[in-house]
Amino acid sequence: GESLTATATVVNTSGASIRGTVAPGIEGGLTCADAPAAFALAPGERFTAPFTIAAPVGLEPDYYQINMVARAGGAEIASPSVIPGSSSRLRATHNSTATSS
Repeated sequence: GESLTATATVVNTSGASIRGTVAPGIEGGLTCADAPAAFALAPGERFTAPFTIAAPVGLEPDYYQINMVARAGGAEIASPSVIPGSSSRLRATHNSTATSS
């Protein structure tokens, strides 16, 4: 199968510090072996985490949605994006930003 690196960025736009995790929400047979990434951010700070997304051998070329999901302070924020498939390879570059306010 093919794989790609998807990057999640969490930005704290609130006036208070936040703690939480961010991880990809994936579907359609895609996989991610990386654990959710923990963050602790002061106001105005930013955190970036890479995740390796894999498409197993034989997965049908298609569009697969990956949401980067940040959880902090009881809130969940999802940043939707799509990863295009092609007839020969899964190819994409992905940068998502979830903002907490």
